[in-house]
Formats: sequence, structure tokens, C-alpha cells
Amino acid sequence: MDGNFLGDSYDLVKRFFAENLSSIAPIYADKRFIPDEIHEAYFQITRIPMFHESVEHPFAIILDPCTGIKLKCSSKASPTKAHVPLPYIREVFEKYRPDFLISFDQSFSRNGKKEPLMYEKINVLKSNGISAFYFSSHANFLFASESMNTIRLIWQRLLKLGVPNGRLVSKP
Repeated sequence: MDGNFLGDSYDLVKRFFAENLSSIAPIYADKRFIPDEIHEAYFQITRIPMFHESVEHPFAIILDPCTGIKLKCSSKASPTKAHVPLPYIREVFEKYRPDFLISFDQSFSRNGKKEPLMYEKINVLKSNGISAFYFSSHANFLFASESMNTIRLIWQRLLKLGVPNGRLVSKP
């Protein structure tokens, strides 16, 4: 998350998710992607508080890098403010056991087709025991969970809220 973009339409999409998926699990932001100086302002616009290890289940975590998820990277690559290495998603599930995870992902070329890359990322996660799908729009978000039932609940909730089926990539 780049503080220069705080309050843009992507943040309103995050707020939509936070407000409408909280009955499945309240969403908390992974602090490593949010600069310390904007934690309060980030909460004000998105309604997503910062994650801390004393949060009780159920809960979800949002990863909010500036750019998105890196498909090709070393398994030892560390997350940066700009990118989430795909293996980091598995680490989050192993370390914190969230009910689900959301990650901002704007790492697609503007000129290329993003769906094949979305499916590739989904398949890598699936091979690591994680079910996933994308919300595809001007702001792309990956939804992931170790529970296929949770993924189905999120999918169904988004459809019930009026999100067109064509915006959801990789039906669970």
C-alpha cells in the first residue's frame, strides 16, 4: 500500500469486502504492507484494522502490496511493500491459520491477458492445499482459504451482493 494512493477506488473495494464478508470472518490487514504512518487513515477509509497475533478466530487477513502477487520467485523470497511472493501466502496460513486471505493483485500487464496468469497462480496455490479464486476488475483481488467451504461461502456472498458472475475467476 502506497500512502500516496490512500483513499482511491481500490480502498473502497477493500471496504466493500470488509463490510460484506465480516460475517464469515472479520478482516485484518497484514501490517508489513501498510506504512506505520497511515495505519489510522487506512482503517478510516477501508474499515480494516491492523492484524495482531492476539486476534481470535474466526478472522481473515488482507495482504495489500503496492503491486501484487509475484508468480515466479524464490521460495525464500520475502514480501516487500510492492510484492507478495506466492509462497508467502502458504506461510500466512501455516503461521496464523486465518479462515481466509485476500490479496490485492495488480501485477498483470495492461496489454496482456490476465486470466491465464490468474489461473496459474490459483493452480500453484491449489498444489499447496489452498483453494482460491479472483475478483477480476480494475482492482484485482485473490481470495484464498484452506477450506473449500469457506471459498464457496465467499463466492456465494459476493454473487448475492450483486457482483456479476463474470467478475469471479475460477469457480470453486
